[in-house]
Amino acid sequence: MTGPEPPQPLPPPPGWYPDPGGSGGQRWWDGSGWTEHLHQPGAPASAPAARANPVTPRYRQRPWHLPLVVGLAVTWTVVWILVQILA
Repeated sequence: MTGPEPPQPLPPPPGWYPDPGGSGGQRWWDGSGWTEHLHQPGAPASAPAARANPVTPRYRQRPWHLPLVVGLAVTWTVVWILVQILA
């Protein structure tokens, strides 16, 4: 019998790390994967510039979304229970 799986370690934070491709320089790790940004030895290391076109969400969450969804879920649950009892 085996025990529970050990928790997966968290990935390292964004930053410059030795290039896993073996270039001798450093490559930028964005927190989830390697980027194309490469820093050669002797050059100053700075974080790559932010993207010019940030990703915009398809919709904007409004403060009443969550209460509305929860309220509807509770209402339909109560209606369903009453129908089951009265049927």
